[in-house]
Amino acid sequence: MIRRDGRALLRHKAGGAGSASWALAAERARPYTEQEAAAFFRLHHGLWRALPRHRDELAEMLALARPLMPPGMQPARIDRPHPSLWSLPVTLQGAAYDASRISFSRAA
Repeated sequence: MIRRDGRALLRHKAGGAGSASWALAAERARPYTEQEAAAFFRLHHGLWRALPRHRDELAEMLALARPLMPPGMQPARIDRPHPSLWSLPVTLQGAAYDASRISFSRAA
């Protein structure tokens, strides 16, 4: 098994399936370093341009990698609006809307 940075993480040994699954899970959860993230984005961008038929899969890969990226390389988060910024309900003042008084003959 090879890490993202190219170093060997684990070699195959008879009866070592448990350690392989543990090592794979640990590597998948390990945050990217700045250098690994930059290399990932370069490779992803090149594949995106070269393989337009596989853009759905590439988008899925990017979505899986994003949470592990360093904070400066993650997309900006959109916060929920504060209650003071929520819109207020609109109330009708004066005569209520009456659909029966509209004539469609004048619309043409």
